Amino acid sequence: MSAADVDDVAPLIQPPRLVVGAGGVNRHWTLRRFDLASVGRVSFVFYLTILAVFLLAGIVLWALASAAGLVGSLERFIKSLFGFTSFHFQAGRILLGALVTGIVLTLLGTLCNVVGAAVYNMIAGMVGGVRVTVSEDPFMAGPHPAPPGTHPGRPVI
Repeated sequence: MSAADVDDVAPLIQPPRLVVGAGGVNRHWTLRRFDLASVGRVSFVFYLTILAVFLLAGIVLWALASAAGLVGSLERFIKSLFGFTSFHFQAGRILLGALVTGIVLTLLGTLCNVVGAAVYNMIAGMVGGVRVTVSEDPFMAGPHPAPPGTHPGRPVI
């Protein structure tokens, strides 16, 4: 990596600027770009977690409905409604369909988030990014008491 490459790489966030006012200390940060790889990783893990929660909830609800007789009642209702001679839900196929649909949605959601971050990076490169102000409440920012059994002037290791 040459010195020209290092100069071309913009920092992800500017260092904070401190502004002291009557309301306490304000710190201003500017978010200039997202790392696309980290957006992809976080999005993928997030969507996989949501998929796992929905699948687990679906399995538990199916088991409860089956144990309560609701699945059999629904099968009989559909059989009589449409005049079928036999009708049965196949739980394995339903679970497999939900899993495949969830994986496709996970991949699409991750792709959309990465594309959105890339678009943000392009726009932020032109307009300078999003400025975030973090305020510190002057009443809550007082000194914190030392933990019990320690000397206030000595560091705790």
